[in-house]
Amino acid sequence: MSTPELKLTDKLWFAMHDKIKIGGGSFLAAKPRGIGLAAALLAELLMLGSLLLDEDGVLFAQWVWRGQKEVPLAANDKHGLQPTPFVPRTPEREPALDPIIDLVVAEEQPYNVRDWITFLAQGRDQGGCRAEELVLTRLERTGYVMLQVRTRLLRRPVERMVPKDSAYSGNPANRISTALHRGQQLDHCDLVLADLIVETGLHQHALATLAPAEYAALSEQLKDLPRPLRDLLHATQAAIGDAAITRR
Repeated sequence: MSTPELKLTDKLWFAMHDKIKIGGGSFLAAKPRGIGLAAALLAELLMLGSLLLDEDGVLFAQWVWRGQKEVPLAANDKHGLQPTPFVPRTPEREPALDPIIDLVVAEEQPYNVRDWITFLAQGRDQGGCRAEELVLTRLERTGYVMLQVRTRLLRRPVERMVPKDSAYSGNPANRISTALHRGQQLDHCDLVLADLIVETGLHQHALATLAPAEYAALSEQLKDLPRPLRDLLHATQAAIGDAAITRR
């Protein structure tokens, strides 16, 4: 049986982690890691067509799943929302992300995408959905990660999910670096991934071989992203900036 293809957020999680690193831990602190993963999950849903982002930065659910059928949300008609040009009229389903759609639908009033990024980045004890938990559930189901238990003298064992193969961690970023070295155009998914790597500060490890001219080329390519994805990335940058200020 072939291994399912990695999704955008899966690739970002692997770029954040390295099995070779002691304990298989992350290169990022919890806040930027959570914000990056939350933004990547929302980007997946935007590209699938399940969520819409209007010009005011407000996030809406376009569809909700009932059994195996997608049902348009009539409540969106009053907002005059139309599917963005880069998504299909009928979206694909990503069951692992249904909890996010359910949360968006359950709210009596729509919220700004920046609020959703912050909310999803939080742990359940803070009322959030824990973006990383959703990603790890999908990765565990598809066989990409495994549970590692580290015993400690006179202390409780530490459990964490780590990549089964260290090659998974480097591949997404390496592919982006190679494409930029060669002056190639990145697709929407890789452009979002590259920008999230930069915004979270992960580029110092994952994209360390890029020259200033190649970062400039990446910035130019990002301008061609559909407006909803650009707005999402700007909101992510703002959320990370807020998190940095909070830590001071």
